[in-house]
Amino acid sequence: MGILIIRQDEKMPEWLAAFKVIDSSVKVVDFREPHDKESITMALVWKQAHGHLSQYPNLKCVASMGAGVDFIFKDPSYCSSIPMTRVVDPMLITDMEEFVTAQVYAHLKGLYDYKVKQHDTLWSQQPYLRKEDVTIGVMGLGVLGAGAASALERQGFKVQGWSVTKKNISGVKSYDKDHLNTFLSRSNILICIQPQRAFKGSVDNGIRLTKLRLKLLKISEI
Repeated sequence: MGILIIRQDEKMPEWLAAFKVIDSSVKVVDFREPHDKESITMALVWKQAHGHLSQYPNLKCVASMGAGVDFIFKDPSYCSSIPMTRVVDPMLITDMEEFVTAQVYAHLKGLYDYKVKQHDTLWSQQPYLRKEDVTIGVMGLGVLGAGAASALERQGFKVQGWSVTKKNISGVKSYDKDHLNTFLSRSNILICIQPQRAFKGSVDNGIRLTKLRLKLLKISEI
């Protein structure tokens, strides 16, 4: 068994060192170094170059080094019959909760507009929104989406969520796949935390977001 790590940043040494600490008997290689491609049975990847996976005939698993997997599906060398995994951990969930909450507050208080005006050296006070003025819709109630929805609900926002099947999240009204239009029409702020392919599928199935009463569309992929 051999594990291949593919990523394009400075964190490669940290990953290699971590594997050695956990189990030094496991062969783990940097994709940039010479190695026996037939010995590789697992690829641990983050935004690999398209076509690279086709070099490994004995792959048994492709693992995303983050929660997002769209970049794997977009790679034509990925074979859909090979199992895929992804990483979800408490720190990642907290990061997403904080990021989403920050974006919502920035929208409510018009911080993006002020940033533009600052660049143009203009000052004019703008109207702003309060929590009670909006209903937030979270599209995708997996681990990250459910965490974001709960975090916003704890902040005092009115929150609703959509997923293929209904979810039981305290304080969050849940809609399933048959009630997508209703969910969208009742959302002022839409936060999409689901793979791009799933979101695109909803749009292709006749959803016209611009005709709904959305004031902000924020798509997040981690």
